[in-house]
Amino acid sequence: MKRSLIILLVISIAFTACKRVPKNTGEKLPPSQQTKLDKNSAQQLVVATLWFQKSAERRALSYQAFNWAEKMLVSHLDNKQDDLPPCVVLDIDETVLDNSPFEGKYIETGKPYSSESWKEWSDLAQATAIPGALRFCNFSMEQGVEVFYVSNRRANELEGTRKNLSDLGFPNSDDNHILLRTDESSKKSRRSKIAESHSILLLLGDNLDDFSELFENRQIDLGYGLVDQEREKFGNRFILLPNPMYGSWESAALKNETDETLSKAKKRLKQIQSY
Repeated sequence: MKRSLIILLVISIAFTACKRVPKNTGEKLPPSQQTKLDKNSAQQLVVATLWFQKSAERRALSYQAFNWAEKMLVSHLDNKQDDLPPCVVLDIDETVLDNSPFEGKYIETGKPYSSESWKEWSDLAQATAIPGALRFCNFSMEQGVEVFYVSNRRANELEGTRKNLSDLGFPNSDDNHILLRTDESSKKSRRSKIAESHSILLLLGDNLDDFSELFENRQIDLGYGLVDQEREKFGNRFILLPNPMYGSWESAALKNETDETLSKAKKRLKQIQSY
């Protein structure tokens, strides 16, 4: 009898083990477990999102960027030497529109970024203006400087994007001045298209890729060398807004981590320097 019980126990353990989802097999977790995993992963966004939404420092940095942009705009206008009409080119997300509630929803529900989940948010047209952005855009127009928006939002988000900008009072919230992503994520061709008919005085964004295609390939030094190479343009032609929540900087930091058994959170931890 005792031997039979031992055999039954071994079979039971083996059967239970078989029911578990093996690690790193590509097999999908049950929805409840996946949601829990996603919510755990979202916790790495808490401090960054809290800082973006609640810190007076972030607000001050935004005002600082746009205040300086106004001064540089006037300076470039005074020294302009070509005959093309002047313009400024701005990114949209986290440059003129605050989308941090999208990150908040991820933290709350565990529903991560996807083109579908992002479109759900952008279609609501509920993003608020980044502090200083609206004043700068209106100031530019008052100086006779045209405003263009170049964003990697997808073309099917145009209606919601246009409504969001227009409802907030941003000038040039129309199809001719909002250039969204179609085939490629690089903004080079869209900037070049604008440069054919206008003189671009300033580029404003929260990501280095918003300024030049040079920054799209950050190689092994995270783009430090490129930033050093172009350092005279920052605060001159390039105006950078703060965004700790997401960006190309993260993929650059993690690109050399090849251990696929690690979660993204653990990959991030591996990149942190200590003493």
